[in-house]
Amino acid sequence: MRASNANKMLLIIPCVALAGWLLGGSLPVQAKHARKTGAAVSTDCKKDSDCVVVADECCSCSEGGKQHAIHRNEREAYEKDRKKRCAGTVCTAMMSEDSSCAKRPFCGAGICELEDPPAKAPEEPAKPHEEDPAAKPH
Repeated sequence: MRASNANKMLLIIPCVALAGWLLGGSLPVQAKHARKTGAAVSTDCKKDSDCVVVADECCSCSEGGKQHAIHRNEREAYEKDRKKRCAGTVCTAMMSEDSSCAKRPFCGAGICELEDPPAKAPEEPAKPHEEDPAAKPH
C-alpha cells in the first residue's frame, strides 16, 4: 500500500521542523562554548593603540607559534584562559617563521587585526661633505 502525497507531507514537515530546531538550537551552545574556550569576545577598537598582539593558541612567536590581535582590554582575560588551556603544553625555544609574527596590530573598521608594518622609505645615499666657503681661511 502506497502512502498518499498528503501523508508524505505530514511526515516531512515534522522532520524539517526538527532539523531546524536542532540546528538553530545548537548555535547558542557553540557561541557559549567559544566564550568558554577563550575565543575573544569582540570589543570595538577606535584607534590602533587599542589593539595588542597575543599568542595564537599556546606558543608565542618566540616559541615557534603565531600571534593574532585583540583589544587591549581583553588581554588579561585571554592570557589567563590561555594559561589554563596550555598548562600541559611544551613550546620550543625557536623563533617562528609564521607570517603573523612579522605583523603589527591595527584597528580596522572597529576590529583589531594584523597588518604588515609600513614599508621603510628607501634611504638616500649620503652626500659628500662640501666644504663651507666661509670656513676656509683666506
